[in-house]
Amino acid sequence: MRRLNAPLEEAWQAISTADGLRMWWGMPIHRLELRVGGAFRHHWGNTVTAFAEREFIDFAEPKGRYAGTGGLRFEIRADGADATMFTLLDAWSVDARFGKAGRSPISPAARGLLRGAGAGGSGGHAAHARVGRAIACLGEAI
Repeated sequence: MRRLNAPLEEAWQAISTADGLRMWWGMPIHRLELRVGGAFRHHWGNTVTAFAEREFIDFAEPKGRYAGTGGLRFEIRADGADATMFTLLDAWSVDARFGKAGRSPISPAARGLLRGAGAGGSGGHAAHARVGRAIACLGEAI
């Protein structure tokens, strides 16, 4: 969980638009369609499974390599007039694997970002600081 230096509307734009995500996600964003069934394409493909304006967005991959392995949620809530609490929840299964190398479906970069945004896990201090800096300047950057 992170306290963002941005009012709720600015934080919503940062998590619900491709341009907003490009400021902090750390991976190329190809498309985000904010509707149930809409695409969230970055280095892998997800689908928006649920959302509530200015509250949360849920993502999962319903088909393909990572189908059934879990999902991702962005949540926000106002914290006063000029700040927002942001939570990134990672529900990918710890045993989700693909390919002969047994690599996790979440890239090392994404795991670092998830840890840094409050999704749990061990380590990730450098990523935590990097994401913290990126998210902390949302108030000025948007």
